[in-house]
Amino acid sequence: IRSAQIKLRRNIMPLINIKMGHISEEKKKELIVNLTNEAVKITGLKPENFMVFIEEFSYENIGVAGMTVKERLAGAK
Repeated sequence: IRSAQIKLRRNIMPLINIKMGHISEEKKKELIVNLTNEAVKITGLKPENFMVFIEEFSYENIGVAGMTVKERLAGAK
């Protein structure tokens, strides 16, 4: 059983998926590094087991409280 558990752990490929508005390439890199590091600490898996996906949406395609984020940001100015 132990051998099967070890084999199974090696084949695990967890996905971390973030959906958000646009951010800079530097911030994306920071997210990828930090999320991977935290997931490694929590799970004990190796960093190469993790895949991080960042899915960006334009602010007119995100709604909060009945308004688009674009509208909310415009109203805050």
